[in-house]
Amino acid sequence: MNNKAGVVTKTSAKEWYDDRAGRNVTLYSFQMQGERSWFRTGQREMVKEGQYVKFFSDDKGNAKDIEISEPPAGSKAPEASSSGGGGGQGRDGYWSAKEGRDLVRDERYQAVDVPRMSFAGAQDRAVRLVSAMLATDVLPVSTAKKANKYDIVLATVQEVTNRFFLENMHAHERLAHLEQQAVEAVSNMGQEEVSEDE
Repeated sequence: MNNKAGVVTKTSAKEWYDDRAGRNVTLYSFQMQGERSWFRTGQREMVKEGQYVKFFSDDKGNAKDIEISEPPAGSKAPEASSSGGGGGQGRDGYWSAKEGRDLVRDERYQAVDVPRMSFAGAQDRAVRLVSAMLATDVLPVSTAKKANKYDIVLATVQEVTNRFFLENMHAHERLAHLEQQAVEAVSNMGQEEVSEDE
């Protein structure tokens, strides 16, 4: 037998037909904080959620010699949870909390991940462009001293990266501006057709 102690987090009562007794009986069990196993108390409801219990458990999960007591000093008993799970918040509470987490995650994605990915893409394109410029002698490093060539190439990559990055980050503003121009052009075309008809 194993000696167990902890806070009861869930309880369960199940109806079951006992062939020997010839009638329905209710069987009780509970689960403790930090345990995945359920412990059976048989036909006696001995514990409630949130109680601190000490007991012996056999290999089949039967709880024997259950003692209900105060938790040891320094440990805090959690609040009893509802049968819906999720810390007593219920289904609506779960979805509200999930929505809040999703909003925070999306805000972080927009603030951190999008700029990081845009910068990495801009830097990759800048390196390829500078490589092509070096291969075709568009970037004038052949006349520079060997010690200065490295600085010239790095400065050029940095300058092109910054330019590409800023263009990427402001692409949505340019797109909105182009959409506005398209709407204005279509509305102007409609007005010209009306004036031709008159």
